[in-house]
Amino acid sequence: TFQTMIASNSFLLLFFCAFLQMSEGCETQVDRYAFDYDISSDTVLLGVSSFQKCGEECENNSGCLAYTWQNSDIDLCILLEDIRPLHYSDDCTSGTIPLILENKACRGDFYNILDIRV
Repeated sequence: TFQTMIASNSFLLLFFCAFLQMSEGCETQVDRYAFDYDISSDTVLLGVSSFQKCGEECENNSGCLAYTWQNSDIDLCILLEDIRPLHYSDDCTSGTIPLILENKACRGDFYNILDIRV
């Protein structure tokens, strides 16, 4: 069946997700998950008041590909230079910067896809 074929072939699943990204827009936000953080290459900003502002910080940083905002007393914004695995974190929201092709749709590669595997 189609479901068995997708389950057994992760490449096909990735291609299918990329196709959906191009046809339905750029879904680049995931709630309650944080990207793994690398202290040697990532940037931590304190006092960033919202997920949207954290995204703006990432967009204004040429090396930023992804970001995690933690809704806490100090409102952390982590700017990531690489897209790493996500882990569950109840007070976090994470996103990626979409790579746009001809100002119409997300480019269909893995940089635009957020995937949570359990």
